[in-house]
Amino acid sequence: MRQQKYYNNKQIRPMVQNRRDADQLISASFKAFLLLGAMALRDEFGYGNARMSRWIWKMSDLMDSYKRGYISVQDLHDTILEETGIDVNDLRL
Repeated sequence: MRQQKYYNNKQIRPMVQNRRDADQLISASFKAFLLLGAMALRDEFGYGNARMSRWIWKMSDLMDSYKRGYISVQDLHDTILEETGIDVNDLRL
């Protein structure tokens, strides 16, 4: 049986002592990711206000779906791998 690599908010809450701290960590990580992505989209691809706003809205919508347990990181990973051939597990982070 394959070990689960990714967890959503609902799955991780029973694993941590302080849910508020876990939620704050997830929120801070998401904001940092949005800012990193926004800088890359602006600097490398010339995104302006309109496209950047649409991207941020879509990312926030996906995060909401993730928080509600409608999608998982594994779902996203599998979809990207299937549709683009990119395996983010192979990336050096």
